[in-house]
Amino acid sequence: MNTLEAVTEAVALVRKDQDDLPELVVYLSPKNLNREVDLLISTLPEHMRPHQVVYLNIWPRTTSGKVDRWKLPAPAEVEAWERKYKANKPVKRRWLFPETAKGPSITKPVSVNKTQAVAVSRVPTPAELASQFWRDNAVPTEMVRWTTANAFRLGLVLLEQGMPMTARAVPLTLLPMPVSRRKVEPLQALAPVFNRLYDKVSCHLDWLVEKLSRACDTDIWLARLIEIAKLVQQADRDPEPCRLLLFRQDYLEASTSKYLQVEVNTMAVAHAGMSEQCSKLHASAMTRLLPALPDPPTNLNQAIGNLQANRPANNFARALSVAHKAYLAAAPDSCKAKVCFLCFEDDTLETDQNHVAALLSDLQVESIRAGLSSDHWRLERESATRQSLWLDRQEISVVYFHTGYTPEVYKTELEWNTRQIIEMSCAVKAPTIPMQLAGCKLIQQVLSSPTELRRFISEEEVQQVCSVFARQFNPAADDQVSRDARSEARVDPDRWVMKPQREGGGHCVFGEALAQLLAHSSETELAGWVLMERMRGACVESATLANGTAELCHQAIGEIGVFSSMVIRGEETLLNSVGGCMVRTKCVESNEGGVCCGAGCIDSCLLI
Repeated sequence: MNTLEAVTEAVALVRKDQDDLPELVVYLSPKNLNREVDLLISTLPEHMRPHQVVYLNIWPRTTSGKVDRWKLPAPAEVEAWERKYKANKPVKRRWLFPETAKGPSITKPVSVNKTQAVAVSRVPTPAELASQFWRDNAVPTEMVRWTTANAFRLGLVLLEQGMPMTARAVPLTLLPMPVSRRKVEPLQALAPVFNRLYDKVSCHLDWLVEKLSRACDTDIWLARLIEIAKLVQQADRDPEPCRLLLFRQDYLEASTSKYLQVEVNTMAVAHAGMSEQCSKLHASAMTRLLPALPDPPTNLNQAIGNLQANRPANNFARALSVAHKAYLAAAPDSCKAKVCFLCFEDDTLETDQNHVAALLSDLQVESIRAGLSSDHWRLERESATRQSLWLDRQEISVVYFHTGYTPEVYKTELEWNTRQIIEMSCAVKAPTIPMQLAGCKLIQQVLSSPTELRRFISEEEVQQVCSVFARQFNPAADDQVSRDARSEARVDPDRWVMKPQREGGGHCVFGEALAQLLAHSSETELAGWVLMERMRGACVESATLANGTAELCHQAIGEIGVFSSMVIRGEETLLNSVGGCMVRTKCVESNEGGVCCGAGCIDSCLLI
């Protein structure tokens, strides 16, 4: 609807009708667009056509100026609602930094809103802290300028594509999110267990192929990856000198106030570099705020120290260095080999990767950048069973993938040939194709079964990892539990999410589209999806900064990511460690949390 030039506001919402059945309602303004709207609706597929179109003169707004979906009226009640409801005009908020701004006294509780006053006897939330220096209708000066300047200083920037080259500060929060230490530390303690689990899973290619076989019937890209993995398995070749895992396990708080696992990222793990720099930024900001608090909690200094100790980029650099040295130990004549960061041609996250590369350089390991589309990759046979990997005249010891996780990357046979060359080589891969397959959502769903887990880890570890699993099902399965889950999801789709075998965000299906997908897809088509219960924890207030504008989000949620790494040589574990954590904060209304697309902001954990 937003494609119509005359439309100034449009919202689609699934509501219950008078018979308590779900219906798709579209709210529009201005009025008198019946002809244009009817024409547009006629071009939509049947399952996407709204049941009702409602025209509004005024819109309910949140304090940040966005449409408040929860206050939109039922179609039958629009006229009465408009007579009673006064549209909320968003107040322009601006930030001042305490060094030059004389904020209100905070020796007394400070009102954050009309219904809640917050005392400073505990660690304040980011919004509560920022409210001490809040000024309506003031020019955004010290705090925004200080945060933006230091974001550029610390390399918290995204590179824009094309020339001339430009950059912008990555969307981030002004202050860290306080999170209970008792909730986060168990997640960090589980990271080495998940490392061992996924390493063992990746070593069982036949099991992976069996579990993904039905998805391959409709997913040509996934089938092609498995084809290459089988060729590598059947080849007469030496194994890699070691196996390298660079992971991030993501968690969301559920309605039970417990964090449950969203996914395990096994490939192209992003934000290790920026998370480490964001923690430094937030530690500095909190230190500058401390003098403004008359009676700061005693554990606040310790929490700031925890921010400074958050070092996921260092952890990844160390793991890459250990893998590089294992390669050199297996090939003493390869002393000039380098680590290769395999990236997109115009990679928005190049600075994120450069943070890790710089730390790797500090460990006396050189690295280069390259892409899948280069035609200069080649294998050099050193023995009957060993082929080294070369890019032009440069030998490669480790390939660290930041691309290759979506079908769009493999535009021609050149990209597929490059991937096969890399897999066939003796270079260490992060990840190999079997490890990439292990990160598929279907494998995550299969591993939520204790029976399957017992193939790979001990009973004690099975109980540990099962404690963080959300309810998830194979929608194509014919057992009673899966049938019940499908029925439940069709009746109340807002409580569920459908996930395909893709990474990178933007692929999941929610709400009415989910119900339609379940209702109109064949069993074969559903075999490539996973049905997972959505996690909806308590919302918090957060102060965000994106595109130079500071904003207070009253209903934000934070997805915690735990970074970890592992290096295994044969049966020997050279490294298995936790690198720290990050938070991606987003508005609760957003289905996606991607930072580059602007849906989420990089945040850090203030462990309390």
